[in-house]
Amino acid sequence: MKILSSLSIVALLAVSCADENAGKTNEDAKGFDTAAKVQNPDSLATAAPPLISAVYSGVLPCADCEGQEVILTLMSDSSYRKRTLYAGKKASGPGSNEFTDTGKWVMQGDTLVLDIKNAPGRYVKEPESLIQLDQKGQRITGKLADKYVLKKTH
Repeated sequence: MKILSSLSIVALLAVSCADENAGKTNEDAKGFDTAAKVQNPDSLATAAPPLISAVYSGVLPCADCEGQEVILTLMSDSSYRKRTLYAGKKASGPGSNEFTDTGKWVMQGDTLVLDIKNAPGRYVKEPESLIQLDQKGQRITGKLADKYVLKKTH
């Protein structure tokens, strides 16, 4: 129980620090913090973890489950963490319905591109949301098209 409380405090401190430093980094034209240049490569070993640039979440449609609960965290060093939980899907082992992907992100015009394999990794950036694109980088069409949205939470 103490570990869970400690983790909660650490998470709150990370978000708090990100809020305090949000205005101290340069922002590109799309509203994401750009990574600062490292002056001294030797300082990497003692450098603080990257600040959170933005967090997006939502429940996306799923063909064989109740929905994909997604939390996408973009960091100021152009790295990301994407957590996907397949809700209502019977797990066949620990972690079998929850996946975490990490890697790098870049902006290409108004499109956020994640270096993720075997899953959609392109999103159109709106002021307060990301609209998921299909595997070919095209807007999703059809009855569920408006369900492929992750809303900005931080």
